[in-house]
Amino acid sequence: MEWFKVVAFVVCVLPTAHCASDAIVWCYHLPSCNDKTWPTISPQYCNGSRQSPINIVSASATPNNNLTKFTFVKYDDTSAMTSIENTGDTVKVTFKSGVKISGGDLSEQYDSLQFHLHWGNGSSVPGSEHTVDGKRYPMELHIVNSKSSYNGNTSLAVKDSTGLAALGFFIEVREAAHEMI
Repeated sequence: MEWFKVVAFVVCVLPTAHCASDAIVWCYHLPSCNDKTWPTISPQYCNGSRQSPINIVSASATPNNNLTKFTFVKYDDTSAMTSIENTGDTVKVTFKSGVKISGGDLSEQYDSLQFHLHWGNGSSVPGSEHTVDGKRYPMELHIVNSKSSYNGNTSLAVKDSTGLAALGFFIEVREAAHEMI
């Protein structure tokens, strides 16, 4: 039996120069169209120095003494999800209002808006969007959040370099270390 194991997480505070537009089809898996080619496909959105995807280089990582435990509000509420959507590229789950996070090194409480997944097929299609020391994981979960002070106005949040925060969780498949009872 295989179990999914969360192996790491990253908090990415999305900058003002961000990679987002509904008019552009974002591609991941073709040699001529993937995350490395985004800056040439759409330089007005994808040519900044602080944006996804990133490769986390362990040897260059430095501790952040401001980090605290995250507090998750209403994540245990079984009615917290308002919709589940197949976008054609991923599964996107939207939260109702009142689901929130705080802590880490976030400047205030953030409203959790939605989560979505990035996954591969184990061979030709990569899994996680981000990498650690060049390693791509089979799946990555992103929880997208907006500053609570913006009251759900994502247009304002996008203009603020700390207006959106995405929590990313790498998921790895492994054989179970214990027997089923």
